[in-house]
Amino acid sequence: MRQIKGKPIVVTGAGRSNRTGYGVQIAKDLYEAGAIVHILGRDMERLQRTREWARADLDRFYCYAADISNAAQVGDIFEQIKRTSGPIHGLVNNAAINLSRNRILETTLEDFERTLKTNLVGPFNCMRAAIPQMLERQEGNIVSITSIFAHVAAPNQTSYASSKFGLHGLTSSVGLQYCREGIAANCVAPGYAYTDLTAPLLEILSPEKRALLINSHAIRREIDPTEVSDAALYLLKVTPATTASVVKVDGGFLHNPPRP
Repeated sequence: MRQIKGKPIVVTGAGRSNRTGYGVQIAKDLYEAGAIVHILGRDMERLQRTREWARADLDRFYCYAADISNAAQVGDIFEQIKRTSGPIHGLVNNAAINLSRNRILETTLEDFERTLKTNLVGPFNCMRAAIPQMLERQEGNIVSITSIFAHVAAPNQTSYASSKFGLHGLTSSVGLQYCREGIAANCVAPGYAYTDLTAPLLEILSPEKRALLINSHAIRREIDPTEVSDAALYLLKVTPATTASVVKVDGGFLHNPPRP
């Protein structure tokens, strides 16, 4: 296993609200593991709340307000990261939005394109910026947080499922392209957890429908962000013998029929 202590690792979508999302938990756990953490997000105030929540020192935890769908902006920030702490070792593609939980005829082109720009084009931009630094280092680990909906069809997830299927394919392709050059690229596919992304859905469900959703997981509960973080940190340490793979942190989603 590779070491992450003292190595620069970038996490996107790591701003903290009143909930603990995957990116926030991963950033905190990386800091506690000794990594040099660089987090990106649209809202600097939320990024700084993540750093405060992690009780992180300023010299090993850095925040950058960024729109990852903007390739030039991403390139500038990744160069700044390199100047600050050396070539990047790890990248966690976590930033995601879900603007429209609808069937295709109720999904606007604007919402579809915006979802793809954040969830798929953004990781593409980050990988394009990170890989040259990883090649310089002669090692690197890329982890993309996809979704169980990158593997299971969902009728009302036209935009989101498309983006996550795409991110799984992109990450796997990159893993095959660069494994002989020391770079591993893998995915973590979570089930449902209570985060900013899922809250708009979970909070409007009736108790009966929420129970059906939760009971679609064989463990009969939601996934905890710490469980997703554990999988991400593991994949940030593997050699390219593990590449183009996926760790499903889904609690056995849909392996058993849902029941109240």
